[in-house]
Amino acid sequence: MANLHSKTAIITGASSGIGMAATRKLAHEGANVVIAARNREAMQTLADEIIATGRKALIVPTDVRDAEQCTNLIQQTVAEFGTVDILINNAGLGYSNLVGKLVDDEVRTMIETNLLGVIWCCNAVIPIMQQQKWGRIVNVGSVAGRIALPTSSVYCATKFGLDGFSQALRAEVRRQGIGVSLLNPGYVRTDFARRAARGKMFSTSRPGPWMTADHVADKIVELVYHPRRQVIVTKPYMLATGLTRFAPGLVNWIASFYKRK
Repeated sequence: MANLHSKTAIITGASSGIGMAATRKLAHEGANVVIAARNREAMQTLADEIIATGRKALIVPTDVRDAEQCTNLIQQTVAEFGTVDILINNAGLGYSNLVGKLVDDEVRTMIETNLLGVIWCCNAVIPIMQQQKWGRIVNVGSVAGRIALPTSSVYCATKFGLDGFSQALRAEVRRQGIGVSLLNPGYVRTDFARRAARGKMFSTSRPGPWMTADHVADKIVELVYHPRRQVIVTKPYMLATGLTRFAPGLVNWIASFYKRK
């Protein structure tokens, strides 16, 4: 596949950060892009930017926590472009707290966004990809789906769950021309991280290494061209996650220093 011309890509959580960067790069590669998020103004600005370059862009306001909205996202894409070739499940968020102090709404929002949202979108798109015998799905996970960090228990649970879901889905569709990849970045300097500094999820004061949204987006595009089971972004994180296999107790001890009261 020399380029993505004539291919149609849906990107969830596309109004900022990794999703926005991935949308730009997929459009640059020639794909029609479908921008799915809740921030209509940011989506429209991104769509206008892409259309100005001569590419095609469609905005579909979507809250992935709602299964009907996920189905509508797929249906609107098919109505506009005739098919869905690529699905980038990027929408995600996180809140940081100790177990015993968890807030109901925050727990529910993380599970519904980070895990159920991926399941609903995949459930709606898989029949289309099976019919056309081709497709690419990239689920954006996290190193927190390989290394559990104190104060991030629920977020980690959603990302560990995403790993299991991705593995099972890959086994179901691997003979049908559909590639399923899980991308696990570490700390990324995005609005997600800036919100973290105000009390959500990982604090920007935590040790890196930090990476850019563009770097992660490049990896997403690579997986569209060449699907792989799982990719961990940057060597330091690869070493850290590898260590969990051979010295889980040591990793757990190191992780304990991330505890915030």
